[in-house]
Amino acid sequence: MSSKAQSDFHWKILFVLLASLFLVAKLQAQTKNLELVDSPYDSNRDYVVLIPGAGASGGELAVKNLSRLLKITGHGTYFSGYYNYFEERNINYTVCPRIRDQDTRTLLARALECIAFLNTKTKFSPIKRNIILIGHSMGGNIARLVAASPVLSLRVKAVLTISTPHQGTVLGDFVFDQYSEEKGWLDPAYRAVMEFIGFTPKDKRYIKELVTERTNSDPSAYLAQEVLNRPGIAYYSIANYTRFSLIPPLNITKRIIANEMIERGLNQSNQYGNKSDGIIPLYSMVWGKLVGVVEADHWEGLCIGVLKYAHGCHKMTELLFPFLDELIQ
Repeated sequence: MSSKAQSDFHWKILFVLLASLFLVAKLQAQTKNLELVDSPYDSNRDYVVLIPGAGASGGELAVKNLSRLLKITGHGTYFSGYYNYFEERNINYTVCPRIRDQDTRTLLARALECIAFLNTKTKFSPIKRNIILIGHSMGGNIARLVAASPVLSLRVKAVLTISTPHQGTVLGDFVFDQYSEEKGWLDPAYRAVMEFIGFTPKDKRYIKELVTERTNSDPSAYLAQEVLNRPGIAYYSIANYTRFSLIPPLNITKRIIANEMIERGLNQSNQYGNKSDGIIPLYSMVWGKLVGVVEADHWEGLCIGVLKYAHGCHKMTELLFPFLDELIQ
Protein backbone atom coordinates (compact mmCIF):
# COMPACT_ATOMS: atom_id res chain seq x y z
CA MET A 1 0.00 0.00 0.00
CA SER A 2 1.47 3.37 -1.00
CA SER A 3 2.05 6.05 1.62
CA LYS A 4 -0.76 8.17 0.16
CA ALA A 5 -3.19 5.26 0.12
CA GLN A 6 -2.21 4.36 3.67
CA SER A 7 -2.75 7.95 4.79
CA ASP A 8 -6.18 8.02 3.13
CA PHE A 9 -7.05 4.74 4.86
CA HIS A 10 -6.08 6.17 8.25
CA TRP A 11 -8.17 9.29 7.74
CA LYS A 12 -11.09 7.05 6.82
CA ILE A 13 -10.69 5.29 10.15
CA LEU A 14 -10.94 8.60 11.98
CA PHE A 15 -13.90 9.72 9.90
CA VAL A 16 -15.75 6.45 10.49
CA LEU A 17 -15.15 6.65 14.23
CA LEU A 18 -16.44 10.22 14.47
CA ALA A 19 -19.47 9.37 12.31
CA SER A 20 -20.21 6.38 14.53
CA LEU A 21 -20.06 8.47 17.69
CA PHE A 22 -22.46 10.98 16.15
CA LEU A 23 -24.94 8.27 15.18
CA VAL A 24 -24.81 6.60 18.58
CA ALA A 25 -25.28 9.94 20.31
CA LYS A 26 -28.50 10.48 18.33
CA LEU A 27 -30.01 7.15 19.40
CA GLN A 28 -32.77 7.14 21.98
CA ALA A 29 -32.75 4.46 24.66
CA GLN A 30 -34.72 1.48 23.39
CA THR A 31 -34.39 -0.54 26.58
CA LYS A 32 -33.74 0.44 30.15
CA ASN A 33 -30.40 -0.45 31.73
CA LEU A 34 -30.97 -3.64 33.67
CA GLU A 35 -29.34 -4.59 36.94
CA LEU A 36 -26.90 -7.47 36.95
CA VAL A 37 -29.03 -10.57 37.42
CA ASP A 38 -28.35 -13.36 39.89
CA SER A 39 -31.05 -16.02 40.19
CA PRO A 40 -30.83 -18.49 43.07
CA TYR A 41 -29.17 -21.84 42.35
CA ASP A 42 -31.40 -24.95 42.39
CA SER A 43 -29.72 -28.31 41.81
CA ASN A 44 -32.99 -29.71 40.42
CA ARG A 45 -33.06 -27.22 37.54
CA ASP A 46 -30.60 -26.17 34.86
CA TYR A 47 -28.68 -23.05 35.78
CA VAL A 48 -27.36 -20.75 33.04
CA VAL A 49 -24.21 -18.69 33.55
CA LEU A 50 -23.65 -15.85 31.06
CA ILE A 51 -20.01 -14.86 30.62
CA PRO A 52 -19.27 -11.60 28.75
CA GLY A 53 -16.20 -10.96 26.63
CA ALA A 54 -13.99 -8.00 25.86
CA GLY A 55 -15.34 -4.57 26.71
CA ALA A 56 -17.16 -5.84 29.80
CA SER A 57 -16.81 -4.85 33.44
CA GLY A 58 -19.01 -6.69 35.91
CA GLY A 59 -21.59 -7.45 33.22
CA GLU A 60 -21.70 -3.88 31.92
CA LEU A 61 -20.02 -2.54 28.81
CA ALA A 62 -16.86 -0.59 29.60
CA VAL A 63 -15.32 1.12 26.58
CA LYS A 64 -13.37 3.97 28.17
CA ASN A 65 -14.75 7.25 26.70
CA LEU A 66 -17.86 5.53 25.33
CA SER A 67 -19.11 3.81 28.49
CA ARG A 68 -21.36 6.63 29.70
CA LEU A 69 -22.82 7.18 26.24
CA LEU A 70 -23.57 3.48 25.86
CA LYS A 71 -25.36 3.44 29.19
CA ILE A 72 -27.39 6.58 28.45
CA THR A 73 -28.59 5.18 25.12
CA GLY A 74 -29.64 1.83 26.59
CA HIS A 75 -26.62 -0.15 25.41
CA GLY A 76 -24.74 -0.49 28.70
CA THR A 77 -25.61 -4.03 29.81
CA TYR A 78 -23.72 -6.75 27.97
CA PHE A 79 -26.33 -9.54 27.81
CA SER A 80 -29.51 -7.45 28.14
CA GLY A 81 -30.64 -8.64 24.69
CA TYR A 82 -30.99 -12.18 26.07
CA TYR A 83 -32.56 -11.43 29.46
CA ASN A 84 -36.18 -11.56 28.27
CA TYR A 85 -35.68 -15.05 26.85
CA PHE A 86 -34.65 -16.47 30.24
CA GLU A 87 -37.24 -14.53 32.20
CA GLU A 88 -40.15 -15.50 29.92
CA ARG A 89 -39.22 -19.17 30.35
CA ASN A 90 -38.54 -18.88 34.10
CA ILE A 91 -34.97 -20.09 33.68
CA ASN A 92 -32.55 -19.48 36.54
CA TYR A 93 -29.52 -17.57 35.33
CA THR A 94 -26.69 -15.33 36.43
CA VAL A 95 -23.78 -13.33 35.05
CA CYS A 96 -20.11 -13.57 35.94
CA PRO A 97 -17.49 -12.20 36.43
CA ARG A 98 -19.20 -9.64 38.65
CA ILE A 99 -16.26 -7.50 39.76
CA ARG A 100 -16.18 -4.17 37.93
CA ASP A 101 -12.56 -4.15 36.81
CA GLN A 102 -13.01 -1.77 33.84
CA ASP A 103 -12.05 -4.61 31.49
CA THR A 104 -8.45 -4.82 32.67
CA ARG A 105 -7.92 -8.34 34.06
CA THR A 106 -6.57 -11.42 32.32
CA LEU A 107 -8.86 -14.22 31.19
CA LEU A 108 -7.56 -16.52 33.91
CA ALA A 109 -8.24 -13.94 36.64
CA ARG A 110 -11.84 -13.61 35.43
CA ALA A 111 -12.25 -17.38 35.24
CA LEU A 112 -10.98 -17.82 38.80
CA GLU A 113 -13.53 -15.29 40.03
CA CYS A 114 -16.35 -17.18 38.27
CA ILE A 115 -15.15 -20.49 39.70
CA ALA A 116 -15.09 -19.10 43.25
CA PHE A 117 -18.50 -17.44 42.74
CA LEU A 118 -20.13 -20.63 41.46
CA ASN A 119 -18.47 -22.88 44.03
CA THR A 120 -19.89 -20.65 46.77
CA LYS A 121 -23.40 -20.77 45.26
CA THR A 122 -23.39 -24.57 44.89
CA LYS A 123 -21.34 -25.79 47.88
CA PHE A 124 -24.34 -26.95 49.94
CA SER A 125 -26.18 -28.57 46.99
CA PRO A 126 -26.04 -32.14 45.69
CA ILE A 127 -23.60 -32.60 42.81
CA LYS A 128 -25.55 -32.70 39.55
CA ARG A 129 -24.66 -31.69 36.00
CA ASN A 130 -27.01 -28.75 35.60
CA ILE A 131 -24.79 -25.71 34.95
CA ILE A 132 -24.74 -24.37 31.40
CA LEU A 133 -21.98 -21.87 30.63
CA ILE A 134 -22.68 -19.46 27.75
CA GLY A 135 -19.77 -17.26 26.73
CA HIS A 136 -19.73 -14.55 24.11
CA SER A 137 -16.47 -13.55 22.40
CA MET A 138 -13.55 -14.17 24.76
CA GLY A 139 -16.21 -15.02 27.36
CA GLY A 140 -16.25 -18.38 25.60
CA ASN A 141 -12.55 -18.82 26.39
CA ILE A 142 -13.34 -17.96 30.01
CA ALA A 143 -16.19 -20.50 29.96
CA ARG A 144 -13.77 -23.24 28.89
CA LEU A 145 -11.40 -22.27 31.72
CA VAL A 146 -14.27 -22.35 34.23
CA ALA A 147 -15.44 -25.75 32.97
CA ALA A 148 -11.92 -27.14 33.47
CA SER A 149 -12.06 -26.52 37.23
CA PRO A 150 -11.69 -30.00 38.85
CA VAL A 151 -14.53 -29.52 41.35
CA LEU A 152 -16.90 -27.34 39.35
CA SER A 153 -16.54 -29.46 36.20
CA LEU A 154 -18.62 -32.15 37.92
CA ARG A 155 -21.56 -29.75 37.90
CA VAL A 156 -21.18 -28.41 34.36
CA LYS A 157 -23.57 -29.88 31.82
CA ALA A 158 -22.63 -27.90 28.72
CA VAL A 159 -20.49 -25.06 27.40
CA LEU A 160 -21.86 -22.92 24.56
CA THR A 161 -19.53 -20.40 22.96
CA ILE A 162 -20.64 -17.61 20.61
CA SER A 163 -18.21 -15.61 18.44
CA THR A 164 -15.29 -16.94 20.48
CA PRO A 165 -11.61 -16.79 19.41
CA HIS A 166 -10.73 -20.39 20.28
CA GLN A 167 -7.66 -20.14 18.07
CA GLY A 168 -7.07 -16.47 18.78
CA THR A 169 -7.61 -13.55 16.44
CA VAL A 170 -5.16 -11.86 14.09
CA LEU A 171 -6.58 -8.56 15.33
CA GLY A 172 -4.57 -9.24 18.48
CA ASP A 173 -1.42 -9.80 16.44
CA PHE A 174 -2.12 -6.60 14.51
CA VAL A 175 -2.33 -4.63 17.75
CA PHE A 176 1.09 -5.83 18.86
CA ASP A 177 2.56 -5.13 15.43
CA GLN A 178 1.33 -1.54 15.64
CA TYR A 179 2.11 -0.90 19.31
CA SER A 180 5.38 -0.34 21.16
CA GLU A 181 5.68 -0.44 24.94
CA GLU A 182 8.14 2.44 24.81
CA LYS A 183 6.40 4.66 22.24
CA GLY A 184 2.78 3.49 22.30
CA TRP A 185 0.93 3.44 18.99
CA LEU A 186 3.39 3.95 16.16
CA ASP A 187 0.80 5.40 13.80
CA PRO A 188 -1.00 8.63 14.86
CA ALA A 189 -4.33 7.56 13.32
CA TYR A 190 -4.39 4.26 15.20
CA ARG A 191 -3.26 6.09 18.34
CA ALA A 192 -6.22 8.47 18.14
CA VAL A 193 -8.75 5.66 17.73
CA MET A 194 -7.34 2.99 20.03
CA GLU A 195 -6.44 5.27 22.92
CA PHE A 196 -9.90 6.86 22.73
CA ILE A 197 -11.55 3.46 23.30
CA GLY A 198 -8.75 2.26 25.58
CA PHE A 199 -7.79 -0.74 23.49
CA THR A 200 -4.06 -1.05 24.01
CA PRO A 201 -1.92 -3.90 25.40
CA LYS A 202 -1.29 -1.74 28.46
CA ASP A 203 -5.02 -1.30 29.13
CA LYS A 204 -6.18 -4.77 28.06
CA ARG A 205 -3.98 -7.43 29.62
CA TYR A 206 -5.86 -10.20 27.84
CA ILE A 207 -4.83 -9.22 24.30
CA LYS A 208 -1.60 -11.22 24.55
CA GLU A 209 -3.67 -14.32 25.42
CA LEU A 210 -5.60 -14.09 22.15
CA VAL A 211 -2.87 -13.71 19.53
CA THR A 212 -2.34 -16.36 16.85
CA GLU A 213 1.46 -16.18 16.69
CA ARG A 214 3.11 -17.87 19.68
CA THR A 215 6.11 -15.79 20.74
CA ASN A 216 5.91 -16.35 24.50
CA SER A 217 7.79 -19.40 25.76
CA ASP A 218 5.46 -19.69 28.75
CA PRO A 219 2.67 -22.19 27.81
CA SER A 220 0.32 -20.63 30.38
CA ALA A 221 0.25 -17.46 28.25
CA TYR A 222 -2.07 -19.27 25.82
CA LEU A 223 -4.02 -21.35 28.34
CA ALA A 224 -7.31 -19.76 27.28
CA GLN A 225 -6.83 -21.27 23.82
CA GLU A 226 -5.19 -24.55 24.86
CA VAL A 227 -7.35 -25.63 27.82
CA LEU A 228 -8.72 -29.12 27.16
CA ASN A 229 -12.33 -30.24 27.20
CA ARG A 230 -13.45 -32.05 30.34
CA PRO A 231 -15.08 -35.50 30.12
CA GLY A 232 -18.84 -35.53 30.65
CA ILE A 233 -19.34 -31.95 29.42
CA ALA A 234 -20.95 -31.19 26.04
CA TYR A 235 -19.22 -28.40 24.09
CA TYR A 236 -21.09 -26.39 21.45
CA SER A 237 -20.26 -23.34 19.38
CA ILE A 238 -22.03 -20.77 17.22
CA ALA A 239 -19.95 -19.01 14.58
CA ASN A 240 -20.80 -15.86 12.66
CA TYR A 241 -19.49 -13.49 10.01
CA THR A 242 -20.54 -10.27 8.35
CA ARG A 243 -20.48 -9.05 4.77
CA PHE A 244 -21.23 -5.48 5.87
CA SER A 245 -21.66 -4.25 9.43
CA LEU A 246 -24.11 -1.58 10.60
CA ILE A 247 -21.34 -0.55 13.01
CA PRO A 248 -18.87 1.27 10.73
CA PRO A 249 -15.64 0.60 12.66
CA LEU A 250 -16.23 -3.14 12.29
CA ASN A 251 -15.95 -2.76 8.52
CA ILE A 252 -12.48 -1.31 9.06
CA THR A 253 -11.39 -4.08 11.42
CA LYS A 254 -12.93 -6.66 9.09
CA ARG A 255 -10.64 -5.39 6.34
CA ILE A 256 -7.65 -5.46 8.67
CA ILE A 257 -8.42 -9.07 9.65
CA ALA A 258 -8.74 -10.13 6.00
CA ASN A 259 -5.40 -8.53 5.13
CA GLU A 260 -3.67 -10.05 8.15
CA MET A 261 -5.02 -13.52 7.38
CA ILE A 262 -3.84 -13.31 3.77
CA GLU A 263 -0.38 -12.14 4.84
CA ARG A 264 -0.10 -14.99 7.35
CA GLY A 265 -1.58 -17.61 5.02
CA LEU A 266 -4.40 -18.37 7.45
CA ASN A 267 -7.08 -17.84 4.81
CA GLN A 268 -5.89 -20.94 2.96
CA SER A 269 -5.67 -23.25 5.97
CA ASN A 270 -9.37 -23.40 6.82
CA GLN A 271 -12.67 -23.93 5.02
CA TYR A 272 -14.02 -20.46 5.85
CA GLY A 273 -11.29 -18.38 4.17
CA ASN A 274 -10.83 -14.91 5.66
CA LYS A 275 -14.44 -14.38 6.78
CA SER A 276 -14.88 -12.66 10.13
CA ASP A 277 -17.45 -10.81 12.22
CA GLY A 278 -15.21 -7.74 12.36
CA ILE A 279 -13.39 -8.92 15.50
CA ILE A 280 -12.90 -12.69 15.26
CA PRO A 281 -12.12 -14.83 12.19
CA LEU A 282 -14.91 -17.30 11.54
CA TYR A 283 -12.64 -20.36 11.52
CA SER A 284 -11.48 -19.58 15.07
CA MET A 285 -15.02 -19.69 16.46
CA VAL A 286 -15.60 -23.40 15.83
CA TRP A 287 -15.21 -25.58 18.92
CA GLY A 288 -16.94 -28.82 19.88
CA LYS A 289 -20.19 -29.40 18.00
CA LEU A 290 -20.97 -26.52 15.64
CA VAL A 291 -24.60 -25.48 16.16
CA GLY A 292 -24.55 -23.25 13.08
CA VAL A 293 -23.06 -20.28 11.25
CA VAL A 294 -24.97 -16.98 11.37
CA GLU A 295 -24.60 -13.88 9.24
CA ALA A 296 -24.13 -11.25 11.95
CA ASP A 297 -21.35 -8.98 13.07
CA HIS A 298 -19.68 -9.32 16.46
CA TRP A 299 -22.19 -7.16 18.34
CA GLU A 300 -25.42 -7.74 16.37
CA GLY A 301 -25.65 -11.25 17.79
CA LEU A 302 -26.02 -9.85 21.32
CA CYS A 303 -29.17 -7.87 20.37
CA ILE A 304 -28.32 -4.99 22.71
CA GLY A 305 -30.52 -1.87 22.50
CA VAL A 306 -31.35 -0.89 18.92
CA LEU A 307 -29.37 -3.86 17.62
CA LYS A 308 -32.37 -6.03 18.47
CA TYR A 309 -33.85 -4.70 15.21
CA ALA A 310 -30.79 -5.70 13.19
CA HIS A 311 -30.85 -8.56 10.70
CA GLY A 312 -27.94 -10.23 12.51
CA CYS A 313 -29.85 -10.25 15.80
CA HIS A 314 -32.83 -12.00 14.19
CA LYS A 315 -30.59 -14.59 12.55
CA MET A 316 -28.75 -15.24 15.82
CA THR A 317 -31.87 -15.64 17.94
CA GLU A 318 -33.51 -17.84 15.28
CA LEU A 319 -30.65 -20.28 15.82
CA LEU A 320 -29.77 -19.69 19.48
CA PHE A 321 -33.14 -19.70 21.23
CA PRO A 322 -34.55 -22.95 19.73
CA PHE A 323 -31.22 -24.62 20.54
CA LEU A 324 -31.44 -23.43 24.15
CA ASP A 325 -35.06 -24.64 24.32
CA GLU A 326 -33.77 -28.17 23.65
CA LEU A 327 -30.68 -27.86 25.83
CA ILE A 328 -32.19 -26.34 28.98
CA GLN A 329 -34.49 -28.44 31.13
